[in-house]
Amino acid sequence: MTRVSGCAIAMVLACACSRREPRSNGEQHISQVARDTGSTAADSEPRAVPARTGADSARVRQIRALRLRIDSQLKGHAPRPRLFAAVGDSVVTVRDTSAWPEETDVSYAVLEVAGGKIRFASESPTSRSGDWFVLDSYYFDEGGRTVLVRRFQSSFQTACDDTPVKEITESSYGPDLQLLQRDYRLTNAHDVRVDPEQCRPYIQDAPRLPRTWEAFAQATGLGRFFRRP
Repeated sequence: MTRVSGCAIAMVLACACSRREPRSNGEQHISQVARDTGSTAADSEPRAVPARTGADSARVRQIRALRLRIDSQLKGHAPRPRLFAAVGDSVVTVRDTSAWPEETDVSYAVLEVAGGKIRFASESPTSRSGDWFVLDSYYFDEGGRTVLVRRFQSSFQTACDDTPVKEITESSYGPDLQLLQRDYRLTNAHDVRVDPEQCRPYIQDAPRLPRTWEAFAQATGLGRFFRRP
């Protein structure tokens, strides 16, 4: 399978562009959300959910503006995201995108800005067959609270005669991790929208949903690499 958009999102450096295989029952770091310290049960329905109030809409606009600022930092030269790889039971640092360990199970990227604050983290489980790709991105506010979770996945494993599809879900959250709005888009390889009832990817488990960066760091084993600000 050709990697979509240069590992899905070129500005996010977390993905190890290696051969990958579909997740088995043993790969539980995403599906068992409830076991993660500081996480809540993920929303089970990934389709679009509109904002319910004007206040929710206004907050979603603020979150989108925050995401654009963080994305701009990710595209820049400084600071660069720090890279990590889960290999078996260990998490190790990765020098750059050319140095992913051969046996990487999950690749991570973390953006740390001035004052030791974490504004962004991503994780991408390894598919050795290359039949699918999943990238979950997390955006944090000044206080380290999760405000946006974005999932990109591409897959040949669909209910649509093996036609490759791309699925993007963006969920915006309030201060108590209540869902404010969810945007959803499912397209084919030509960026034409397709019917989710016919062509959704078979990989439908939800991203983890940590309340904060610290909860994410604890759940993934990344916490030991960062000092608390």
